[in-house]
Amino acid sequence: MIRKVLTLMLFPFFIGNVMGQISEVNLKDLDVEYVEVITSRGFLKKKMTMKLDYGQENKGNADGYVIGKNKEILEFNSEIDALNFMYSHGYELVAAFPDITKGDSSARYIMRKRKE
Repeated sequence: MIRKVLTLMLFPFFIGNVMGQISEVNLKDLDVEYVEVITSRGFLKKKMTMKLDYGQENKGNADGYVIGKNKEILEFNSEIDALNFMYSHGYELVAAFPDITKGDSSARYIMRKRKE
């Protein structure tokens, strides 16, 4: 009985990670000056995920995640880990501000493609 209750409680978290379309845009190939980085930590997870808003059409909640070579959603140890990842892909931090829509201590970051 407990197993069934736990399964029903946790099912939405698993299905959200399995289903959904993931953007397949190479960060270095983006033809935009600015991107917004939105980090989030899943329920009971230690790692963070990162979404990017670069003005693309929003097709759903799972759209915009940064993915790896094997098409998996990349996970980061912290916001700084995510920002360092973006820096290594040619972006620099312009501004950071709190995300008051979530009611927690998360932040949003505006980044600009570095001039080379």
